[in-house]
Amino acid sequence: MLGKMKYCIILIIGITTALYGKYPWDKTEKIDLKGSDASAYIERALRYYENGEYELALKDFSTAIELDPDSLFPYFSRAIIYMDQGKYELAIEDWTYMINQDSFSIYPRFYRGSCYLELMQYDLAINDFNNTLEYEIALDSTDIYYAYVRRGLCYIEKGLTHLSLNDFSKAMSYHPRPVEAYTGRGHVYSTTGDYASALNDYEKALELEPDAAPIYFSRASTFFEQGSSEKALVDLNKAIELAPNEADIYYYRGIVYDDQGNYDLAANDFNKAIELNPNYINIENYNDLNYDYTKLLNITEYSWTEEQGWWPVIVLAILWIYWSFSIQAIAKKTNTKYGWMAWIPPLSIYLMCEIARKPWWWIFLLLIPLVFIVFWIIIWMEIAKARGKPFWIGILIIVPYLNLLIPGYLAFSK
Repeated sequence: MLGKMKYCIILIIGITTALYGKYPWDKTEKIDLKGSDASAYIERALRYYENGEYELALKDFSTAIELDPDSLFPYFSRAIIYMDQGKYELAIEDWTYMINQDSFSIYPRFYRGSCYLELMQYDLAINDFNNTLEYEIALDSTDIYYAYVRRGLCYIEKGLTHLSLNDFSKAMSYHPRPVEAYTGRGHVYSTTGDYASALNDYEKALELEPDAAPIYFSRASTFFEQGSSEKALVDLNKAIELAPNEADIYYYRGIVYDDQGNYDLAANDFNKAIELNPNYINIENYNDLNYDYTKLLNITEYSWTEEQGWWPVIVLAILWIYWSFSIQAIAKKTNTKYGWMAWIPPLSIYLMCEIARKPWWWIFLLLIPLVFIVFWIIIWMEIAKARGKPFWIGILIIVPYLNLLIPGYLAFSK
């Protein structure tokens, strides 16, 4: 459907060229349109779009909008490019503007619904697809097909399987090659345990699209759930042949191998999945399997995502420095020897017992579940007294957030 709109834009380019002759602009030529009206920027933007220079096209469409905000075409074209680039929030802004200008807009609602689907805002997407299908008589069969398919996908995510089945089934009558509808309905059948119907739909989808790796992957999942691991492997091998860089397929084939007891083959696939997608490093992906893969794979208990960066590590390092420096300062002010022990986690507990004038074997009392809370409070009460502070300050060590301030207060107050 999105491709259809691209062809519409290119068609406009062709019509304009036919009416007005050859474009006076070459894609490598610097053009000064200063003082021109919106139509000139639109025409140049279309040329940029045809040449694949999307950022320049966006810039010219935006300029055209500034010059003539009542013209909806540059909004439409800019939104299409935003969707191509995965900038769905920006596309939604343009589609929404068009809808506000014309409450009977059909295609802007359809495309906005598609953006909401990509952003996993399923209720908003369903609402837009509902409004689109209200004007079914004004749509061609392909448009109706994709509206039903995409609404069906939303219903899947909402857990409304009966509605998704209905939409996929309806969609099939509007398209000569309803691959997406068969695949979607097959997925619903599979999740509800109707494996025979699921396999039948996947088979029909593959007849129409025999080189579609996602369909082989989906059918493999159904075979595996059905208990046919060998058939699942055949489909997974075919999927990898068609899409050799898809981490999900390798990971799933590893799961099948694990189920069969082929742990070395499973490890090879898991390592390939990790190589293609670092998210598979997380050890939680392997907790429920039949074999302990920690020695065979380069996995860690914690994996810092790109969004997190190194901030968690930095925060923990700062807290450790603050805590250790505070304990060392307290030791110095209470004339307790070996203040350097504060920087070594096991020895810092021993140092705290020394500051509190408690025997070293209290360390073992801190290892007893629940009981340790009482002795932890007593130690901090004694540390507070050693610093000449009220004993009740030590009790605050069990109060969340406030307990972070207690070491610093006892270390650096007078």
